[in-house]
Parts: sequence; C-alpha cells; structure tokens
Amino acid sequence: MNIKERGGKGEESAKSTRADKGESGTLTKVHIYGITRATSAHTKDGGSLDGEIVGIFRFPRTCGSTDSVRFSRVPLCPAVPAVLLPPATHCHSLIPRHLRTVSGSFQLWHTCFQATTTQLQKNTISNGPCPNVSLHSNLSSKLNEEQKRSALANVPSLLEVIGFSYFYGGFLVGPQFTLRSYQRLVKGELTDCPGQPPNSVIPAMKRFSLGLLCLVIYAIFSPHYPDSYYLTDEYDAQPFWYRCVFILLWAKVILYKYVSCWVIAEGVCILSGLGYNGLGQNGEHQWDACANMKVWTFETTPLFTGTIASFNINTNAWVARHVFKRLKFLGNKLLSQVTALAFLAIWHGTHSGYLLCFSMEFIIVNVERQAQALVRDSPLLTRLANSPLYPLIYLVQQFIHWLFMGYPLVPFCLFTYDKWLRVYSSIYFCGHIFFFTLYLGIPYLRKVLVPRKERSEKKED
Repeated sequence: MNIKERGGKGEESAKSTRADKGESGTLTKVHIYGITRATSAHTKDGGSLDGEIVGIFRFPRTCGSTDSVRFSRVPLCPAVPAVLLPPATHCHSLIPRHLRTVSGSFQLWHTCFQATTTQLQKNTISNGPCPNVSLHSNLSSKLNEEQKRSALANVPSLLEVIGFSYFYGGFLVGPQFTLRSYQRLVKGELTDCPGQPPNSVIPAMKRFSLGLLCLVIYAIFSPHYPDSYYLTDEYDAQPFWYRCVFILLWAKVILYKYVSCWVIAEGVCILSGLGYNGLGQNGEHQWDACANMKVWTFETTPLFTGTIASFNINTNAWVARHVFKRLKFLGNKLLSQVTALAFLAIWHGTHSGYLLCFSMEFIIVNVERQAQALVRDSPLLTRLANSPLYPLIYLVQQFIHWLFMGYPLVPFCLFTYDKWLRVYSSIYFCGHIFFFTLYLGIPYLRKVLVPRKERSEKKED
C-alpha cells in the first residue's frame, strides 16, 4: 500500500469516528489513528517541524489508549503513568537530535534550531491538546483552578494546533502560553475593549523599549566579555580575584541576551492581545499574561531563588506544571525537584555542561533555603539583618549572588567537559567548596545560633 492510499484510509477512519462519536464526548482510538496516518502521509522526517505536530497524536495510539482519552489523567499504559507521557515524548524526540550534534561552529546553529523545535514541542505536546483535553464532563469537578484555566472541552482541529504552534509571538523563544489562551485570543476575548481590538500599543512599546535597552547593553559589553576568553592563556595568567570578578561581570552581560529577546517577544504578545490579563486589584488593565521577565526583581534581588523566580518565568511555570507536579506519585519533593531539573538538562542537550549547571542549581537553591531558615530562626542573625548594617550586608550578598550565578553558567555556555573543567580548575572549584561547606556546616551553626526551644518547635512542625 503506498503512502497516498494509507493517508486516504486514515482520513476516512477519522471521518467515520467523528460521525460515531456520541453525546458522552468520547474520542475513540481510530480517530487518533486516522489523524496520525492522514498527516504522517506527508511527513517522512520525524525530526521536522511537521513531525512534531504529528507527534501530538501519535503517542496515545502506540501506548494503547482505550475508548476515551484525557491525556493528563487517564493511564494510557498499564506500566507507565499517563502524567509522564508528555515529558517522555519530549525526550524521545530530543535526545537523538542532541546525540547527532557536534561541538564547535555547528553548535551555534544547532542551538538556534533547537530553540525553535523544542519551543514547538512544548507548545504542541505540553501546552496544547495533550495535557489539556478533558473529554468527560464529569472530570471537571476534579480539576484545580490552574487546570480549569487551561482545560479544553474538545479536541482542537489540526488547523488550531498549527496556528497555536507557529504563533509568531512565541514559537521561537517563548513565552509559553496555553492553547486555551490562544483560542481566547482568536475569539477576540483578550481585549480591554469588548468587541474592539485591544489598546495594546503603549504597553507593548514599553516592553519593546525595555527589551531594546537590554539588547543595546548586551551589544556594547558582550565583545569585552566573550566566552572564548575563558580558554585563553591570558585568562589563566590573571590573579584569582580577577578570574572570579570576570565570571561575575560576564554572567551579568551574557544574561542580557536572554532578557532582551524575552522582553521584546513579550511586547509582541501584548501587541497582539495575548498579553492581556484582565483587571488588577486597583481596577487597571494588566498586560502581563505573557511576562517572561521581572526585570526590576532580576536586577535587585540578592537571592538565587529571586533570580530564578524572575527569569524565564513562563518556562519555569511550565516545568512546574507539566513535570514537577506530575511527579507527586514519587512521594518525595526533593526527588521530584531533581527529576524536573534533570529533564531540563536533557531538554537543553546531552553535553555534560548542562547536567552540571542544573545540578549546581539544585545544590545552590537548597543551601540558600537552609541559610534563610537559619537567619529566620536565629534571634542574633535576625537582628543583624534588620540593623543599620543591612546595606553593607546587601552588597556582600549581591557579590556572592552574582559570582555564583555565573559559576554554573560557565559549563552551561561552554558545553563540554574539557572546557568547563579548565575554567573550574583555574578558580579551584571555589563554588563547589563554598556551597558544600555551607551544606555541611549550617546544621552545626543551627545548634549554636538557634535557641533550643526554637529547634524543638521546628522539629515538631
């Protein structure tokens, strides 16, 4: 049977299934199979952009779906929880691509290509139909508020999925948004003037101007702080303090590359109306539905968790929603966090630098939380934090914060073992030593600085 005949049969089976669909709103196995065959008839390369869209409809069939499907809740495979299917689908497609790439000049093109294809994967597999379709009305009562906001009452058409996946405001670098939000945009619901186009030019231009400013900062300073300088004999010959300060300044500059593109993309989404977020507490119109950066918080917070919370916000929320929260069955929050970060590392690539970066993030965040708890529970440290010395403490915090924000970025940007190991050796693995020392030392500091009564109450809690 040739490809054309297979596609024709797939279309017929899809039509017959739609005709047989009853009032209960069930979607049969044949319907999914038909869409797959009809669309895959025109797709030979599973790694192409069209292949990503076909992948949406492929995995329920191969995992043995039953008469009705609710992708994020109903177990499609006896041995594998359905909640793991979207992340597993990502990895199934991404890992072979990563393994086929090489380091060097090709890496830049591969990074750009991956930014596009993985963005499409996130949109179609995890923001689109797969986790958000609820075909049984009796399941709506079991959804939380977050799920209700993104839930779809019916399976979207292929045209809707393509429009959503290739929406010009988000398919290259983000921000993330749900298919439900896109449908509301198309219906004209996302506007501050019902029945009229949104008055979005001014808020969009504000974000565009801010993004342009960040882009100018990056364009001016990035030539002075190139990644390649780490691998020169000149960097190795510099004193230890200079090498550390270079990492700090380099990290500040390199991150403006991401800040600028996300803020400009947010402006595009605001201009289209997708960024409209209803009325705020004071009755003013909000345009932050697609906000991917809190630039002021990003610049002023002295905390690692503050930087993470203000940076790439929608992707972090996407990982929390579709990976971290799906791992409740593990029964261990730390294990869920490790798994989510491991998924992020593999999603970026198979280079050792990505794995080291996200493992360092896990260590840094958990040490910082322990340190915050120590300051909160210790009367002495609490008084010190609220004393007139706080401005000086803040400056020290910011120095440590940005020095060790740059520390895990080094392997993230240098990719391979031979490169990041050379840099870490030149600064004597100071980040590892600093945080592992704190991790081991904070429990002993608690015994000294926290009163016994506070410690006993903490244990009871």
